[in-house]
Amino acid sequence: NPGMPALLLQLAIVSAVFLIYVVSVVLENERAAEAKLQATLTLHELVAHNARDVIMLADFDGLPRYISPAVFALTGWNADETMHRGFAEVVRPADLDMVKTVVDQVRNGAECNAVEYRVMHRDGGYVWVEGSLRAIRDSRTAKTTGLLQIVRDISERKRAQEALQAAYRSV
Repeated sequence: NPGMPALLLQLAIVSAVFLIYVVSVVLENERAAEAKLQATLTLHELVAHNARDVIMLADFDGLPRYISPAVFALTGWNADETMHRGFAEVVRPADLDMVKTVVDQVRNGAECNAVEYRVMHRDGGYVWVEGSLRAIRDSRTAKTTGLLQIVRDISERKRAQEALQAAYRSV
């Protein structure tokens, strides 16, 4: 058939145009996803770098996978210096069992728990903190995989409580 080569050429051109269209749609979707991911990353960095509270993602031994820069203001150590330290190395020994109990509660199903304890400062002293612990769950299996901990300095509050107790005792 003499028209067959022209028909095959037209079919090839239509197929190529369709393929170019599909590739352009896929690339545009990829660009949009990258832009959304970049916006999320920028927002995360803004929050993490400007929060006064320490934001930490850790395993159940308190070993961080991520720790925000606010840890420096709290402890005198920067985030890189704290990445290898678990609860046993930073929590005051007298408070460690209490922290472990709360961690076990979160590991075993409690959605969120708070605990007051002391953490070591670079100068050798301890800082009173309040840790709010929440379970991190795998999005596919819902299995608990670690902790999200928000740590706040409560030293001023503790000093005020101690002063109030001392005033009551002196009356």
